Amino acid sequence: MFSQFVRKSCACALLLVSCLNPPLEPQPLTVTLTASQESAAVGQEIRFRYESRGTNLSQTVVEYGTGDMETIPFLYTGGAPVNINSQAGHFDYAYEEPGTYVARATVSTVAGDSQSATVTVMISGS
Repeated sequence: MFSQFVRKSCACALLLVSCLNPPLEPQPLTVTLTASQESAAVGQEIRFRYESRGTNLSQTVVEYGTGDMETIPFLYTGGAPVNINSQAGHFDYAYEEPGTYVARATVSTVAGDSQSATVTVMISGS
């Protein structure tokens, strides 16, 4: 009798969990990158915001057009990668030389697919 109760309780618990966390559909791979301002002076910080979405994401890389970059890995706690991932955040960056720079955010998947977005900023002398 007790084992029958346990089996039914486990079955109900698994059903409840599956209802609360339904399987997710794959999402297309997208990334956006924006700058708080598209022109600034040397040494003035610009805030770059990124948002990445897709299925089985691996990492997002933000490049500032100077050779400097930030890499944001998607962290897994073990096992297979999560089916759907998204990540968003920002970095503040100050350019040291005047010029026109193309900043790029690139998101990649575990399978090796990638998508990029760019924003152009103009930096004037101080």
